[in-house]
Amino acid sequence: MSNPLLISSALWITTGTMGMFWGLSQPYPSPNKFYGFGMGAIASTIGTILSYPAMKKTERTVLRQDTSDTIFDIGESAIIERYKQAVFPSPKMPDLNIYNHVLSLFPEQETEDRPPIVSFDSILDRGVGICLFGDSGSGKSSAAKYLIGLASQGSEIKLIVCDPHYDGGGDWGPNTLIIDDYDLILKCLRASLDELDNRKKLRKQGVKQFSKLVFIWDEWPSVRVAAKNAKSNICEEAVIRLGSECRKYEMLSIFCSQSGNTKAMGLEGMGDFLQNFSLIRLGKISTKHAKNLPDQRVLNCLQNTGYPCLVDDDLSIHPTHGNYTQFKNGQPPQNLLPVKTIPITLDEILGDEIYVEREQETPKQPPTTATTSPSFDIRKLDKTPENNSNPDDKFMQILEFCKGKESVSVRDVQRSTVGRNLSSDAIKYAFEWLENNGYGTVKTEQTGGTVRVTFTPI
Repeated sequence: MSNPLLISSALWITTGTMGMFWGLSQPYPSPNKFYGFGMGAIASTIGTILSYPAMKKTERTVLRQDTSDTIFDIGESAIIERYKQAVFPSPKMPDLNIYNHVLSLFPEQETEDRPPIVSFDSILDRGVGICLFGDSGSGKSSAAKYLIGLASQGSEIKLIVCDPHYDGGGDWGPNTLIIDDYDLILKCLRASLDELDNRKKLRKQGVKQFSKLVFIWDEWPSVRVAAKNAKSNICEEAVIRLGSECRKYEMLSIFCSQSGNTKAMGLEGMGDFLQNFSLIRLGKISTKHAKNLPDQRVLNCLQNTGYPCLVDDDLSIHPTHGNYTQFKNGQPPQNLLPVKTIPITLDEILGDEIYVEREQETPKQPPTTATTSPSFDIRKLDKTPENNSNPDDKFMQILEFCKGKESVSVRDVQRSTVGRNLSSDAIKYAFEWLENNGYGTVKTEQTGGTVRVTFTPI
């Protein structure tokens, strides 16, 4: 479509230019010279003025046409894309939450918001002994079973579970020897050290291979209290030797506790010796420990995980509950490895002589192998406890002392008849045990260089 303003502007400019040339061609001093040049200049000026809106109108027309063409092209492309999607549908994008969770399962993937993740399966290569800390519901027993399956991948193992709080639950397998009596557990500790000494002698005699022997020492702080009440130092010796010597002789010890207190485990203040242990912290114990770590990314990751897990001070994934994004009681374990065990009996561990005092200079005898019987019932064995003390009974006595009081400190218990002979560490562990079992809450206050621990009964 033509532009009238542009045509008018061109006519005015052409007429003005011709008028100026005609005026200049007239002889001087003819008045036509001035009239012609002046009228031509005026006409040219009018044409120039009209050219500005004419050009703007032309530009707007061009832009309008370009916009229309662009809109048409976009609409046409949308129609083509719609047909392409109908004929060749593109795959749906994955759920970002699931995608991020799957990415989190791969170890050693460090990002700005997440520290590197240590593979849980590397635990057996990181230390000689293992300490497993986990509060109730953190998947501690499932993690222990996973470790047993991991240890039995190469060959069959003999498994002994020493749990003073064993209630008949938990599937440890038909060939597993379970000991739930404090006195027998202390004797089993001594027998494990005797077995370690015996294997050392056999190694010097040329024996290179031994059957794998795995011990699970559950509720280890309670066992230490029982040993102290029996005036025995077997736990101190066992945690040092089993935590530093047994690996090369095909023996593995896993010390378990519902408390994250390394002092109650007998490990505090050991310095470089503590490096022999792989410390696994689960649940609330892991997040509590992570608050003191320099890398706060670890704490942030644990707080956003259903079942938090730490291996030493490194972030890891819970082996059996790591796929659960939220914590919930009763969730079944996943990824459990098959456990390959062979039968073992109590008399095979303890030998013909049920207990040999190490203080006596009696020569050690290698364990006498008895006829293996998976149905062996340790409750049929006559038990001869060295005293009638039971850590659980002592804990309940402390609870009775605390009832009716607003709060009770460690010093208050030591001043009473109940805790007169107990150390502060034993009382602190008793407070933690009572808290974990729902009898009250523990509060720790630090004033200057003094730490005050109190228990408030419910």
